[in-house]
Amino acid sequence: MFCYESSLNGFYEPRRASPDGCNIDDDKTLNNLLRVSTFYRPDPNYLETKQENCFTESMRSQLTEWMFGISDICEDGVLPHAVNLLDRYLSLQKVERPAEELQVLGATSLFIASKLREATPLSVDGLVECGGYSYSIRDVRSWELRILNVLNWDTSAVLPHDLLDHFLHRLPVPEAVKNRVTYHARTLINMCCTEYMFLPHSSTMMATGCLYDAIFALGSKYMDLRRSLPDLMSSFVDINKEELAVIHGKVRTLIAANRTDLPHVDVQPIQTREKSPGPMHTPKDLLEMEGC
Repeated sequence: MFCYESSLNGFYEPRRASPDGCNIDDDKTLNNLLRVSTFYRPDPNYLETKQENCFTESMRSQLTEWMFGISDICEDGVLPHAVNLLDRYLSLQKVERPAEELQVLGATSLFIASKLREATPLSVDGLVECGGYSYSIRDVRSWELRILNVLNWDTSAVLPHDLLDHFLHRLPVPEAVKNRVTYHARTLINMCCTEYMFLPHSSTMMATGCLYDAIFALGSKYMDLRRSLPDLMSSFVDINKEELAVIHGKVRTLIAANRTDLPHVDVQPIQTREKSPGPMHTPKDLLEMEGC
């Protein structure tokens, strides 16, 4: 829910309404979200099955990283929703010409997700500019209809972002660090959705794993909360503790490998990710080097 308020410099900036306490505190609402979240999971092996290795994990990574950069100006939930649409489409439809189709597919997925999640969606003109004019406005409109038809016009999704507030409300996270934990967890969710290795995990487990890592990053002062978190979570949601450990290991590996915008343990609050490269650094340029 959004409202628009004028800022001092004359520009209109979106303001998020506070979470609805009645819904957040309602177990029936949480159970419905958990149940519905299972309906919108893509095939975790679609690269090996539907795409038959023509569209590779490296290509997907390049594409989603580019989408990550564009989504910097969007609400937190836009990127995971766009990647969910992308993966669901690719689970059902084979990409015949990756170098020509993938970038416009990613841009159109962002466009659809922003219309679902934002008060003011991304402009088609802006998406075309971000793509270095390698596709046109007409291409985006055509691909929008194509994606909708393949997904039977069911573009909804319950994603980790949608579960996070419900989980935090039920956990004894101190108010002094709750905003930091929320920001850290949401940033991790955005990062993880760009990596193919997280696709086998459900929205429930991804929300739990990112929340666990956000509390882990608070350091030894909150060791008791960290140790008790799996048991606390188990009181209101069904989680697999072994899978949680796997997700946490993957998240730590991801951060240690090539990220500098999130804190390691016992450091100061996270820094924001740098802006993405300009239109010349597009996945289409990189995909052509793959020779597929």
